[in-house]
Amino acid sequence: MNKTLLLSALLAAGSLYSSAADFQAPAIYPEACFQGISPNGRWLAASLNGTVTILDLQEDKRYDYYETGSYFYTEGLGNYVSNVGVVLGGTTTNSDAAYWENGEWHSLNVPNPDMSNLSCGITPDASRIVGSVGTAPVSIDGDNLMLAPAYWDRLPDGSYSDAKLLPRPELDFTGRVPQHITAISVSEDGKTVGGQIMDCQGTLITPIIYIQDAEGNWTYKALTELINPQNIQLPENPGESPAGPTIEQFMTETEKATYDKAYADWEADGYDYSKYPNAADYISAEGYAQYEAAYYAYIEEFNAWNEKFMAFSDTYWEIYDTAIPFIFNNVCMTPDGKNYYSTGEVEDNSDPFAWPPVSISTPYAISTSDWKATPVDTQGRSLSVTSVANNSTIMLCNGVAAVPMEGYMHTNGTITPIKDYLHSLSPELKTWMDETLKIETETGYDPDTFEPIYGEVYMTGMLLASADLQTLSMWNNDPLGYGFCKGYLFDLKQYGGISGATADASGADVAFDAAGNLVVTGDVTSLQVYDLSGRCLFAAQAPQGTVNCPLASGVYVVRALTPAGAIVRKLAK
Repeated sequence: MNKTLLLSALLAAGSLYSSAADFQAPAIYPEACFQGISPNGRWLAASLNGTVTILDLQEDKRYDYYETGSYFYTEGLGNYVSNVGVVLGGTTTNSDAAYWENGEWHSLNVPNPDMSNLSCGITPDASRIVGSVGTAPVSIDGDNLMLAPAYWDRLPDGSYSDAKLLPRPELDFTGRVPQHITAISVSEDGKTVGGQIMDCQGTLITPIIYIQDAEGNWTYKALTELINPQNIQLPENPGESPAGPTIEQFMTETEKATYDKAYADWEADGYDYSKYPNAADYISAEGYAQYEAAYYAYIEEFNAWNEKFMAFSDTYWEIYDTAIPFIFNNVCMTPDGKNYYSTGEVEDNSDPFAWPPVSISTPYAISTSDWKATPVDTQGRSLSVTSVANNSTIMLCNGVAAVPMEGYMHTNGTITPIKDYLHSLSPELKTWMDETLKIETETGYDPDTFEPIYGEVYMTGMLLASADLQTLSMWNNDPLGYGFCKGYLFDLKQYGGISGATADASGADVAFDAAGNLVVTGDVTSLQVYDLSGRCLFAAQAPQGTVNCPLASGVYVVRALTPAGAIVRKLAK
């Protein structure tokens, strides 16, 4: 059956390919895990093992910051690179909510500098920074909110204001105190902020979106319906378990002093467990009877508490089975603030013997107008969102631990492997990718012999794109052993960049039908069909309706010229 494989994003009007003379090979950066790119494509940031690298592409400058002593550099978590050279990160192991500008790092003002503080997202003009401030020491021993959402505004002198807290819920969806409530990514006007709520148990994450109105007032929306879509009612939370009594509590002062000395002597003698002092031997019969009575009362109280706790816990895990388990710190806002993107990770139980367990990652788009959450169609692939451009084109990756790491582009409902898109831009670029990114590696195993199967794959990896999609960066792990990772920078302006349109204003389009003919709709003045190496195999002038295309089955790039410009499709015949 013939079908459309890729309704790829389009090239701008003009020729399909650049000439060999104009071809500029992508730049290669060893040991550069690109994690941030400015919306205008001028600034790039990479982070690896306590070091941060910042690139100014316009001035061709590179700034490297290496781990030294107490300094352990980290990058921001959201859209943390601005257009004007302000880059967010941290400069200590405790994360100090810092920003970099003009070759220097500066700490932001926070309520509790000794706690963990994070600067995560920044507007393109650097007028507003969003992040999280520490509200309690990092600990799982008690129910404390450890991070609260905040923002900083730039002052006339170029510095930043004190942290201003964003409004937030006091409790998570279970009615307990959450561990974290964060602010990670911000729209270009600074008035829409995306974050997450990590529940009290540290297991389920609720997306939260903060919006500032024209009067400067903030409101928030916590998407609890994504965590509990069936609105399952939790029973009463019984709180912390009751504490049991100890024998020492019922000793007299003399008995306690005698026991403490015996214990100290036992420690001093080298912890001989055959001589361990049993507290029951140092208390009177009357005192021990009081302890026993208290202990049996505790057992009764604990059993009553445990019955309530198990009912609460069983219902919690029932909710977990229906929830979208979002990935921690994976938040991307569209520049216009109209959509919030994050990735849900669901365990794949298709193979009960798989170890370690396999998870399927699916990105979700949440509209800030109606709060509707829509899964991104990844055509069965496990992919996470890495960046979002102006026209809601999404960059995706199959995971840092994957071999090979592969990047994808999703636009207007269609997903395209980035290698296929880049191949279609230029035969010279395809040759460069063949020589640079293509490797032979294990791709599976023979189910009968269990022998490995080898094949050629492209190491594309984690993608980031500028807001206008004219600059594309990627990094991948390096299975050939030349280094931990490699970064690549693609200047797509030489090919016209990536366009998010799927047809021109008149509705012109082209596709293959089931018989392998080209079907032309709208006003198309000419079309050409290319193979993936860039050779023109078929052309037609003023095609209308069904056009016979005498080519073998395969994948082709079809370019149709319309009065509004060029349409490019990668199609299967």
